[in-house]
Amino acid sequence: MENPHTARDTQFEAILRVIDEEGLRGEELTAREVHDVAKEEVSLSSPHEVATVLGYHSDDPIIEVKEGSPYRYEFC
Repeated sequence: MENPHTARDTQFEAILRVIDEEGLRGEELTAREVHDVAKEEVSLSSPHEVATVLGYHSDDPIIEVKEGSPYRYEFC
């Protein structure tokens, strides 16, 4: 039985839409930068929530998590 679509899946898809609309594929962004770009269109309370959503999807080939301080995320 497959897992049902979760709120994090919905948020991730919405973040990807904003990233595409803003032409940010290939850019390395922090969770704060993603939050700043997406907060008007995506229900995200904070950069911490962005990091949680992106971390949840870190195995997805569409996102590359770059370790460091702070973590950076590249949307492929």
